[in-house]
Amino acid sequence: MTVFAPLAAGFALVGVSWLRDGSGTSRSDRLGPPNWNFAASFASTLTVFGSLLGTILSANVLPNGTLVPASTYTGLNLMFGVIVIVGPLIYTATQTTVQVHRGSPVAEPQYQGTVWGFLVATALTLWAVIGELITIGLVLNEIRRGGSLPAVALGVMATLLAISAVSLLILADRRIAAILDSHQAQSRTKHTRQLALYAQYQSLGMPAEALPATEEINPSRPSWPLL
Repeated sequence: MTVFAPLAAGFALVGVSWLRDGSGTSRSDRLGPPNWNFAASFASTLTVFGSLLGTILSANVLPNGTLVPASTYTGLNLMFGVIVIVGPLIYTATQTTVQVHRGSPVAEPQYQGTVWGFLVATALTLWAVIGELITIGLVLNEIRRGGSLPAVALGVMATLLAISAVSLLILADRRIAAILDSHQAQSRTKHTRQLALYAQYQSLGMPAEALPATEEINPSRPSWPLL
């Protein structure tokens, strides 16, 4: 349950977001490269929870007779830390090079992935975060059983953990919706961006025969923030 329930929850959340916000998007549609800013992603959040779990395990507050060996919780902490790295790598591995236009009429390569790759990577990232939260909850339950900490302190920690879990799920849902909405907006305004780039190329003073036709211009896709 600790391993596979978070996996099911991650894919369920992504599936609900896709059905609600991705109705105008095909799973094979192209997305731009991810913005590898781990400081603003769930990876940094998982690092915080992982550090919290490591601190609890090293504080010797677990009772001797735990339901499972204490090393199991350490192993889960390590496993979810690995998963949060694997998720984005899946999107990167499914990227292909697409010739796009930016500030020059000469096409240049851009790595682009697909919507389905983004959804799978997001689901795996959520798997790691939710799994880490559940593991911390199990450790707090072990402490409660052993009476190692006052009930008030445990109650405060459990409440903060629950608030964090709800906040993270809401944030994840909003980010998924924002990325899918941004993708659909890019598709709707493609012709407008083609015209804008053609006008920009004309301003360079190049002869018309040296410019690509408007419909041949493939605007680059913006990067999206890593969940």
